[in-house]
Amino acid sequence: MPHDQSGKRRTALKITLAGIAVVGIGAVATSAAWTDTVLFVADASAATFDLQGSADGGVSWEDANDDEASDTSGVVVIDVAEFEDLLPGEVRQFDVLLRNAGSTEITLATPGVTLVGDLFDGTLDLTASDADDPADVAVTDTDGVVLAAYDASTGVYAEYAATVTVTAPDWDRSYVGATGSFFLSFTGTAS
Repeated sequence: MPHDQSGKRRTALKITLAGIAVVGIGAVATSAAWTDTVLFVADASAATFDLQGSADGGVSWEDANDDEASDTSGVVVIDVAEFEDLLPGEVRQFDVLLRNAGSTEITLATPGVTLVGDLFDGTLDLTASDADDPADVAVTDTDGVVLAAYDASTGVYAEYAATVTVTAPDWDRSYVGATGSFFLSFTGTAS
């Protein structure tokens, strides 16, 4: 009988352990039924970046086309009357306007100036020793100028006026009828 009693105890122990296992599995299943999840979603977009220029006092604005160097669409043309018929010793100034139409600040770099033609390159066959000085073009240094982002809620653009100065030295007659062009390049980077 002792052997039979020990078998009953083992059977009872097995049943007890099986019951505990069932209760444990039920507890795990029950705790899984009490999980909760929070999901988040957000739209994202890159900032817009749009430096524009105007040569008519801000009446119209042009976007530069920097995709193709040979494409002149988007070039802001300064009215020829501003710098035509220069006389020896004359200084003329004109403001070009820059504005930020993008959604991020723009920091301007030093503007580039390219001069082309007899008026600006000093290659005319001249007789006077100091008369071969070409006309000079200078522009306000914009290095480090920060244009704030366009404020869509108020419709306010950050603008900056850069002064272009053309100085004609005391030319001799070799410069009569001379022509030339200058190109200004303003570059900005996202701040």
